[in-house]
Amino acid sequence: MRVLQAGSVLLLAALPLWGQLKQLEQLFTTGTARVGFISSEEIRKRFPEAQQAEQRLRSLADDWQRTLEEMGTQITRLEEEIRKHRLIWTDEERRQKETELERLRQQREAFFRACFAPGGRYDSAAAAIYRPVEAKIYAAVQDVALAEGYDFVWDKSRHPLVFANPRFDLTVKVLKRLGVETKELEAQQQQQIEQLERQRKEGGSEEPRRRAPRRRPAPGEQPPEQEEHPTEGERPIPR
Repeated sequence: MRVLQAGSVLLLAALPLWGQLKQLEQLFTTGTARVGFISSEEIRKRFPEAQQAEQRLRSLADDWQRTLEEMGTQITRLEEEIRKHRLIWTDEERRQKETELERLRQQREAFFRACFAPGGRYDSAAAAIYRPVEAKIYAAVQDVALAEGYDFVWDKSRHPLVFANPRFDLTVKVLKRLGVETKELEAQQQQQIEQLERQRKEGGSEEPRRRAPRRRPAPGEQPPEQEEHPTEGERPIPR
């Protein structure tokens, strides 16, 4: 769980959804909260340092995976050797090979856990490699939010939004703050804004027709007779 604060800006980086909603509710009760959102996934995808960090981590994981495959090959060969020669070996020879096989299996399992189990080498390497990158991203978010006067920044990559006005998408501005070229993404955002404006204008031009409410008759007053409209079967057939 990580909450970053700078000035009057609140950025919830990994707070559970319920906690984010409570913080958002508290801000809205003041009546002055200004909320924006980002896509951290889009930022990482376009931020070169994030891509380099991902490549470094993938390279480490690939090295460990190759080691596991080599150990698995040794185990397979020894299993095949035992299967072929178990009937011609002495009991002592067979026990030695089976002991060696068990040792290799345990060694491979221990290596796998050390590398890929929760809290293992992979998690430690990911934290060390991504920490400076994440710090730069969140610092850029803070700078943009403060400059634009936002009180709350929501990360839609962690918790998707049912609807969000693209005008309040700060992803492009954060990427610019990080020195990333954003012409393509900026054009896409502008198209989304214009499309939303067109939809609003088209929706506002068609006012729904409303029926006038019926007046209830006063006590003792006869209700007005309703005009009877013949059904399709009762209508006269034109000649």
